[in-house]
Amino acid sequence: MKKLTERSLSGLLLVDKPTGMTSHDVVAVARKILQTREVGHSGTLDPMASGLMVLLIGEATKLSSYVTDGDKTYTVKLKLGIETDTLDSTGEILKTTPVVANYLDVLKAATQLQGELKLPIPMYSAKKIDGKKMYEYAREDVVIVQPEKVMKFWDLQPISDVKKDQMNPADHTYEFKISCSKGSFIRSWVAQLGHVLNCGAVMTGLRRTQSHRFSIDNAQSLEAMRATDSTTGTVPLLQPTALRRLSRCRTRPRRRDSATNGV
Repeated sequence: MKKLTERSLSGLLLVDKPTGMTSHDVVAVARKILQTREVGHSGTLDPMASGLMVLLIGEATKLSSYVTDGDKTYTVKLKLGIETDTLDSTGEILKTTPVVANYLDVLKAATQLQGELKLPIPMYSAKKIDGKKMYEYAREDVVIVQPEKVMKFWDLQPISDVKKDQMNPADHTYEFKISCSKGSFIRSWVAQLGHVLNCGAVMTGLRRTQSHRFSIDNAQSLEAMRATDSTTGTVPLLQPTALRRLSRCRTRPRRRDSATNGV
């Protein structure tokens, strides 16, 4: 089967990003497989994170603002007793603290950290201050005022299977499912949990399972994409559904072209 041309490619592609790759790496692989440069995505995942990325292909790239506005759901792994400069396990250790909190203490504190929270934006993030990304300041050891942002978290659920005789896990690691609003930083939430427990905490793993209306259950790996492409000559795309929640506007036939072109 002849591969599709760039003009005929349009739709959404749900990809399960592996750890170790940047979001840009995933887009680059998709461009190569689909043989088109018209590929965007609906939200960056750090290299240490895995999970759902919604890729927008061709005409669907115009829907980016609608898809990125959606909420996200993650499973997050964290470790108590450690603080790093990046707020995750990839950073330089700044401080270690003995942990006295048990499972019930952690669960109570985590449950209370829901709703709207005003938290610091991680220094190692792409947030721009005066036209420069915060991680660039951090790498240059330039001291800046760390901005805060209102973030919203909800639907917290513990995943850790802790038995009564293991109320204080030896490695002090826990796992939760949590949903958040656009632009919220899970690392900031983890750091705040460590602050509340007076021992510090770092994120050790992150997996996105939901983005907007889309689920990781319907995503495919890059390996599966390559295999499908080599077998059938193309990778099936989903038709955009991001606009279903918006109101419709009917227009007369003579005004249709003008409306379509934004006039």
